[in-house]
Amino acid sequence: MWRYMNSERLQELLDHGQLYFRRVSKFSDGLEGKLTLRSRERLHSWFIQRGSKPDIADEEVRIYECHSNAFFASCWHMRENESYLMWRAYAGKGVAIQTTFERMQASFDKTPLAVSGAVVNYIDFEREKTGLGQVFAHVTTKDLPYEDEREFRLLLWQHDPSNAILPAAEDGVQVEVDTSILIERVVRNPFQPELPSSLSTRLQELGIQYQNSGVKHVAK
Repeated sequence: MWRYMNSERLQELLDHGQLYFRRVSKFSDGLEGKLTLRSRERLHSWFIQRGSKPDIADEEVRIYECHSNAFFASCWHMRENESYLMWRAYAGKGVAIQTTFERMQASFDKTPLAVSGAVVNYIDFEREKTGLGQVFAHVTTKDLPYEDEREFRLLLWQHDPSNAILPAAEDGVQVEVDTSILIERVVRNPFQPELPSSLSTRLQELGIQYQNSGVKHVAK
């Protein structure tokens, strides 16, 4: 598992022991948490069959899709080794964290929150459909153009009773995590191989392994 982030965000993670989860509806992909075209049409027809007028059915579909607003996610890339394509996509980022599913799972043992996880499924939003009544499926399904991301999502669902203590937050929340377990090693960005001195010092203090990227001959 890999998480590409800027150096400042890693510094905050190390200093405060909190991992940032962003509200799913705030992600840049306009289809995040949405139904596919065929699923939306199916749900719209179902509301009409139950007596709703077309405009009311439109609103009921919109309300249904708003259930995804109750999810926060931390997104990771699944791959054995670092990815040149991910470095290119995140060239402005400073570092990548490498971990494993087992380390990730164990790192949340001390938090009272209910953190779950799922592999993202990639489908054609124009032609395929997702099951209705499965709100978790809607926040772990993305359009095919994103399939190279090979994404794994850590998820927080606001309506889980264990998450009732979550503070009111518009964009995201910080979740307690044991960084000594979560982080197996830190890799420097091949585009910007020098870490800020304060970050290098902090990694050394915590005994966290860090090294240069294995990506060679990166074009400027």
